[in-house]
Amino acid sequence: MRWLTLLALLPTVGCGSNGTTSPSTTPTTLTGTWIYSAGSLTSIAGGYTCVVSSYTLNLVQQGNTLTGSYQGGTINCNGTAVPAGSGAIAGGSVSGSAVLFNFDSPNWHSEGSSTPTSMKGDANVNLTIGGTLYILSGTWTASRQ
Repeated sequence: MRWLTLLALLPTVGCGSNGTTSPSTTPTTLTGTWIYSAGSLTSIAGGYTCVVSSYTLNLVQQGNTLTGSYQGGTINCNGTAVPAGSGAIAGGSVSGSAVLFNFDSPNWHSEGSSTPTSMKGDANVNLTIGGTLYILSGTWTASRQ
């Protein structure tokens, strides 16, 4: 009789399903349109503080590589407008929630962390203002559009 009871229980042992599903492990892609801003990039020497607003980033993520373009936006340094320009996202990479990329070259380097709807981190920028090169650093944010 004990064997019959044990045999009756066997189909339920080790099935591995309790009716719940595991969360998706598919990483979120950063591909899409983002608005990039940097609230206060401060020069190491020279007394400049620059505010960067409304750069449009069109990002493409393929695996761990991040490419794309940037355009528009404004840069204002101590009340002086600086040409913002446009160009390519270069040297970009994604690893988990960590993200880094350059505007054209390492002269404008942004790195930090990402979520599906926002990014933030530190920026290091070499910017020519009135014919003089300034090295600026500060923080940046981007929000998905």
